[in-house]
Amino acid sequence: MRRLTRNDSLSIRGSGSNIQKGELLAKFATYDNKEWVFLAPDGYFNASANGANYLNICVSSTKATGIDDYQLKYHKQDIVAQKIH
Repeated sequence: MRRLTRNDSLSIRGSGSNIQKGELLAKFATYDNKEWVFLAPDGYFNASANGANYLNICVSSTKATGIDDYQLKYHKQDIVAQKIH
C-alpha cells in the first residue's frame, strides 16, 4: 500500500461478495493544511474540520456553488464509513 502525502488523492475500490469487483467506493483527498475529504460517488462525504471548504456542488452545467447549503444533506460520516468498510 502506498503512503499518502500532502496534496494527494486516492480512489478506494472494493471487491467482495456483496459489491461488484472494482466498484468505486469513495475518493480521498488530503491538502497542505492537513485537511482531508472522503467523497462517495453518490455525493455523501466526510471531512476534517475545514475539509468541506474544498468541495463545490454543480447546480447546472454552467454553475457551481459552495457546499454550505448542502452540508446537512450530504455530510454523513456514518454513510461514508459504511461504504468503505
